[in-house]
Amino acid sequence: MGDPNRQIAIELVKRLLEGDREGAPLQLSMLLEKSWLNESKDNSYRKILPPELARITFSPELRDEVIAVLCDAIAHNPEEALLATLSFVGTEPAVRTMVNTLTHPPRPLTIAEFDIALSNVTKFLPKCLGDDPGLLPLTELTRLAHVVNERATNDESGVERSSIRHFAPQLLNVLTKFRVEGV
Repeated sequence: MGDPNRQIAIELVKRLLEGDREGAPLQLSMLLEKSWLNESKDNSYRKILPPELARITFSPELRDEVIAVLCDAIAHNPEEALLATLSFVGTEPAVRTMVNTLTHPPRPLTIAEFDIALSNVTKFLPKCLGDDPGLLPLTELTRLAHVVNERATNDESGVERSSIRHFAPQLLNVLTKFRVEGV
């Protein structure tokens, strides 16, 4: 018959990729976070997830498979719901994808898309670089610093100021610690 958790994961990914913006993004995001953090006994998930999903924890292999599918989808279309689904997951592939979304987007990012990717990178890049300083080439980190700096200084409307003001200095400080030039 197969692994029921795998079937649920596939169904949620399918719904998300087909445009479900109601339940699938949050449910899949919480299951990925729960599996990544190994928080299967955390009651907060039981309060938010539907009862049929609250007891589920993805295996590391299934979690990584779902993340890989989402990273591939984001590389082609960094749409807000896809980015948000990975926003609480700090795995190296997710962080690499978020950095690539900021530095080489396939199309101009909306404010929300930029914010979600920037938030994820700010939260998780320091640990990833601490674990593996060679995670990203220095040229990519330099490009990231340039993109964030440019976005922070060129917002004429002030719309982006609050999130950029919050995340940009934190990220640029981290990049300075890793000797990234142009920060």
